[in-house]
Amino acid sequence: MKDKVLTVEEEHVIFQKNYKETTGTKTYRCHGLAYLAKYPTRTALLNGREENLARHSAAALQHQEEVEDLKQKLANQVAARERDKEESIRQMQELREELCLQVALLQVVIYYMHVLCQNFH
Repeated sequence: MKDKVLTVEEEHVIFQKNYKETTGTKTYRCHGLAYLAKYPTRTALLNGREENLARHSAAALQHQEEVEDLKQKLANQVAARERDKEESIRQMQELREELCLQVALLQVVIYYMHVLCQNFH
């Protein structure tokens, strides 16, 4: 007999027929070729978990670095605002002192004007 190469469809039909005969089922549902599937070994599963854990750890580390960077930026902004606030307070105190001196000088001028006006009368 000649060696005949079967097509994929012919192999599928033969598999379905033999599957029904072997299991005794009368279902019309097609069954997959699960016996040909290669299931991962325990080592492969562990390696996959380790790789997944390494990826998550790297992502967590990157996020932690980003959080620390943002915390540092926020601290710098808070410090800058505090410096600006202190500078504004210092300038306001200087203006208040200058204004007090001007008021005092004005009071002295008013007093002497009052004294001069009394001397003219």
